Amino acid sequence: DGHKINTTKWSFLTAPVAVLTKVSVEGLKVGTSENPLFHNDRFVLIDDKLRIRGYYDALDPEVLSKLFDDIATLLKVSQS
Repeated sequence: DGHKINTTKWSFLTAPVAVLTKVSVEGLKVGTSENPLFHNDRFVLIDDKLRIRGYYDALDPEVLSKLFDDIATLLKVSQS
């Protein structure tokens, strides 16, 4: 609340640190057990079966284009 974040545009994962560590380090393979809440510049694309489909550099326009293409592909597959 103190940061005046528009929650209609943003969603945040919140949980006890032990749970976030398990999700980020063991599940998403980002961060480390020493610093599990480390923010980086990668997006992780996860499909509807909770499988990691790719990691994407959020600062590279070409990579982001690939991410959007991959999202479109996953949406088509999930709708069929």
